Amino acid sequence: MSPTPDSALADPQQVIAELRRELAEMQGRLGEALAERDEGETQKVAMTEVLQVINSSPGDLAPVFDAMLEKATRLCEASFGILWSFTDDLAVAGALHQVPEAFAELCRAPFHQLEYCGEKAASRSPIWPSIRLIWPGTS
Repeated sequence: MSPTPDSALADPQQVIAELRRELAEMQGRLGEALAERDEGETQKVAMTEVLQVINSSPGDLAPVFDAMLEKATRLCEASFGILWSFTDDLAVAGALHQVPEAFAELCRAPFHQLEYCGEKAASRSPIWPSIRLIWPGTS
């Protein structure tokens, strides 16, 4: 609301309150924009670091997977991360980052079957909440 000269003279406290509200709104928008910028910069840095690993490791994918997983875990602010490799009906943890040791041991053993649940069964899309992992020796 832009005050007219007459209304500004009539109630300056209301004009001040409106300007303060607008200032707070603009500061909030600026904070959001700065946060978006910072997140984008963090992602660019992570991508650059992964590309450097790719360039320094021709033919060796293990360091690339390790770098990708470390960066993704950090960007997602996750406690740990697992990069899965799927081939036919076999899945193997291609890289582990800060995975608790008991769980890491379980992840290192390949599993042989994916059972798809719900609507994902038709598309066979491996979405984590829709996947049930069947480990050898379990049902």
